Amino acid sequence: MLTPRGQFRLRADSSALAAWAKASAQLPAPEAPTASAPDAPKNMSASILRASDQSGNAMRLMRLSGDSASVYQLAASNGAWEFADRISPEHVATLLTALRGEEGNGVAWRMDVPPVRELRPGYKPAEMAPGNPRPEYPPHALINLASGEVVAAFVVGVDGRAQMGTLLIVSSTHPLFSLAVRNVLPSMRFVPASVDGRPVPQVVSQKFEFRFR
Repeated sequence: MLTPRGQFRLRADSSALAAWAKASAQLPAPEAPTASAPDAPKNMSASILRASDQSGNAMRLMRLSGDSASVYQLAASNGAWEFADRISPEHVATLLTALRGEEGNGVAWRMDVPPVRELRPGYKPAEMAPGNPRPEYPPHALINLASGEVVAAFVVGVDGRAQMGTLLIVSSTHPLFSLAVRNVLPSMRFVPASVDGRPVPQVVSQKFEFRFR
């Protein structure tokens, strides 16, 4: 998903997404509560569907209008940062079709995925440079004295820096650990991958461990 803040990546099971999308299509129309007094404010109550896991991956869909061409708001968190946007009526059908894994409404799936090629001779994978800062242990009562770990995937560019728009939290024992990894990544340095001595970008998977001291 391309957003004004960059590329957003969310890891989710396809069957769970399909079930979530089918439930989204059945969200009841929001209702306006009856005010207790004539001059009391009237706020529309939206219908909300949520899904989340322990790594901080989460999605939320709110039905904002009750007409046949409803307006929705989609919000998502991939454990590193959050994104929210209002989905106009003409795009809602496309969104739900894609989440269900179906075709139609402008959605077409490509199945011609090329085979994985073996690493060629002269290829050297990216590695972490020495002397990098470590993520700070979050000083929060909910995880005080707790241990945990985060597995993050991201692209290391030819400049040896993590490209933050590609960051994906693969797994995490607590969302605050995920935020600590996100905060430290811009200051970390890597030796970029190379082919015959020429630096190339590479997707890496990095584990970060948290221990209370």
